[in-house]
Amino acid sequence: MPRRKMIERPSADIDISKWPIVNIESLSENEQVKFQKRKEAVNLYINDKATLEQIKQLTGIAPIDVRRFTSRCLLYDENGNLFGYRALIPQVKIKPYKRILPLPNMDESKSIFTGAFTKLLNEYPTIKEAIDDLYLKRNKRKVHEPRIRIKDLHRKFLHACKAAGIAETEYPFNTVSMGKRALERYIKTLHNQHFNEASAKRFGEEAGRRARNSLHFNPDKRIITRPFEQVQFDGHRIDAIFTITFTTPSGNVVTDVIDRPWLLTVIDVATRVILGYHLCLKPEYDRSDVLICSRNAVVPWKRKELTIDGLTYPEGIGFASEVIPATKWALWDEILFDNAKSHLANMVKDRLKNVIKCDVNLGPVKMPERRGLIERFYGLLETNGYQRLPNTTGNNPKDIRRNKPEVAAKKYNISIGDLEELTEILIATYNLSPHSGVDYLSPLQSMEQKISRGEVLRIMPIEEQSEISFLTLEAKRNVVGNAKYGKRPHIEYEGVTYHNEILSRSPDLVGTKLTIFVNIEDLRFVRAFLPCGSELGILTAKGKWGVTPHSLKTRKAINQLKREKVITIMSMDDPIDIFLRYLEKRGVNDKRSRTKLGHLQYQNKEHALKQENVPAEPSVIVSDLDKQLEQNGGPEQITRKLRRTIVY
Repeated sequence: MPRRKMIERPSADIDISKWPIVNIESLSENEQVKFQKRKEAVNLYINDKATLEQIKQLTGIAPIDVRRFTSRCLLYDENGNLFGYRALIPQVKIKPYKRILPLPNMDESKSIFTGAFTKLLNEYPTIKEAIDDLYLKRNKRKVHEPRIRIKDLHRKFLHACKAAGIAETEYPFNTVSMGKRALERYIKTLHNQHFNEASAKRFGEEAGRRARNSLHFNPDKRIITRPFEQVQFDGHRIDAIFTITFTTPSGNVVTDVIDRPWLLTVIDVATRVILGYHLCLKPEYDRSDVLICSRNAVVPWKRKELTIDGLTYPEGIGFASEVIPATKWALWDEILFDNAKSHLANMVKDRLKNVIKCDVNLGPVKMPERRGLIERFYGLLETNGYQRLPNTTGNNPKDIRRNKPEVAAKKYNISIGDLEELTEILIATYNLSPHSGVDYLSPLQSMEQKISRGEVLRIMPIEEQSEISFLTLEAKRNVVGNAKYGKRPHIEYEGVTYHNEILSRSPDLVGTKLTIFVNIEDLRFVRAFLPCGSELGILTAKGKWGVTPHSLKTRKAINQLKREKVITIMSMDDPIDIFLRYLEKRGVNDKRSRTKLGHLQYQNKEHALKQENVPAEPSVIVSDLDKQLEQNGGPEQITRKLRRTIVY
């Protein structure tokens, strides 16, 4: 290459200090001598340290070869990288062979077949297109084999050659293998050139996904070292079958299996500590489950009462908020999700940004490697825990550990309560076990050391700790009522009437639009506010709706059954009890109904344990209401004051 053309190249190309180097120790002595002379000649030529004649005298390389070697060094390989000194290695090819001779004919003696297959595809592009379409399954109008064999592809290749007008005396018919070996080499090259596409079409979408995602290498990836700087969240379906016990309408007590439950967890990236978890018995977990798990990761842990004989907490307990007081009510800065619909819910993103005040990183689609820590945790939990149970399903239908899990679950009556206690101990044990990712300290030891070195955590303000609004949904409802028919003021939400003493005694509020905040996991009560921002108090659902805890999803399911006239609910009936009886009846023969029933049983148990003390009505104000009415001239006057000031 003339020097004037080298000047036109990018400066990075002719900067020999950045060229890929060669390990000359792997070359023979003769090859080392040749390489060193070529390298010296190229260096002198590019740096303009000597003329071509001087270079010849110093290295023995002719001027034409100096230019040729320089041109080779400035070429790019198939990956787009500069060849550099690699092009000077003796016997190294930097360009694919291109056949100049015509394709061999049967009449020719001692025919040379080198490069014949490539030349055939270049001269007959229809043959190349046919091979590519069959191997990569590109033609969507045709029905393709799941994974075509080479011998079947070779047969179709010969048909394509005949269709292109190639005579039987011409290549590839004039070879012993009829071009099969050359076709095999071409297929291997084709697969490498279209690795992502070929992996997906030949070995399934999962292989294609891994092939695509393995290219996402980021050398500048941020290293997480501070506790609560970043957490990962995901859900995992437990590889085991569990049972619930219920009473059928005929009075029989039945124990039967339900769908595999979900385990949701939040893991701290820097220390590998499991901050919180949540068990979900629904067929699919939803936005409320995501938020419950997030809440459990913030609220300080409380010890459970274990009922399984011999099952005890490990020494050291195993939960961060118990071992490390500084982590109580600690908040994280960033959370990694995948693109599941429950994670994309606006309510989830809103609560995480406004309650936790963290960044939400949804990450790339179908890339669990992005959250490798939590995926590995689930693998360890299965191996060390659930897959050791007699009721395990194994990690695939052919797993030898799978031995009639439904039968084992019913035989030993392995219930959801057992799952809850076992999960608690497994997670506590994990938090106390040495982990290679944190220098073989336990996750809790790693967190304790980092915090003791002065790491400052973001703590939820005390005024927000008493009522964490993870599960709160905001809505607007008009106050309705009719004096003509004696209907006192109230609001309606999801087909149920809500009121309290103050609202019922305030007919002046009819037509006013209230802002209500609803806990989607407990619709017995809503908190109402006037348009001016004053709190109107807690409104209670009418009748039995205000007695039994139930979620928004359960309310909607009951209303749907009412509309379809599957169930009938009278004014004095407990709708939740009727829904439970309905599920018990269906659950005799329907696993999905048993799963829903198990979820309601588990939900009611959680409510009983928490003993949420939500007053039906503000007792102080209710007790003094008559006096206030007398002193202020009746309900209309007190209502006007409610509009102006906060009196609750």
